[in-house]
Amino acid sequence: MFNLERARGDRHARRQALGAGDDTFLIGLITSGNFTKRNVAGFVEMAAALTQRLPGRCRFLVVGKDDSAPYRQQAAAAGIADAFEWHSTVSDVETLYGALDLFVLPAHIEEFGLVGLEAMACGTPVLLSRTTGAAELIEEAHADLILDSRDIQAWVARIERLIEQDDLTTLGIRFRSWRVLTLMAGRRRSSAVLSMSFYRTQKTLGVDGREH
Repeated sequence: MFNLERARGDRHARRQALGAGDDTFLIGLITSGNFTKRNVAGFVEMAAALTQRLPGRCRFLVVGKDDSAPYRQQAAAAGIADAFEWHSTVSDVETLYGALDLFVLPAHIEEFGLVGLEAMACGTPVLLSRTTGAAELIEEAHADLILDSRDIQAWVARIERLIEQDDLTTLGIRFRSWRVLTLMAGRRRSSAVLSMSFYRTQKTLGVDGREH
């Protein structure tokens, strides 16, 4: 299980290394790879809109093993290349979760999405797509943090509201405490959650994330 103290122990230095100052909102998408499936293109679109709405206030992080060149080009075309940090998979990933103000996973299809739980374990608030299996674990308490993967404007509006109106630190602590208590039960039902999520998403989406 990820450790909150290790994740946030050197948070200030980790954020500075990622180009995020004290007044910067660092928003990240951390994944093992497959940037098409995880909708990195959509994340770049969100970043472009947020940069227009909140100029100079946000920075964006993408972590994962995949070819980032097309998405870097997308960011450059939108004029926001300097707002992004791109990293391959790293060994101390929990310090990246801990450095974030918000973790997002707008995946077109994600059979479970363990990265969402990892972010919560590190005290970081999350936004998840409806087609991420792990979303079912927060649906009852935080339905407002689950969005359609293709509704970019909804993601932008919700992120902006989190930044402007919500206490992200309190939300992160609440998520972390909730996760510790519920994972015990979650482990027992994780197979059922996986099966339900996979069946549901397969009915509406192809395995490559395209709607049928």
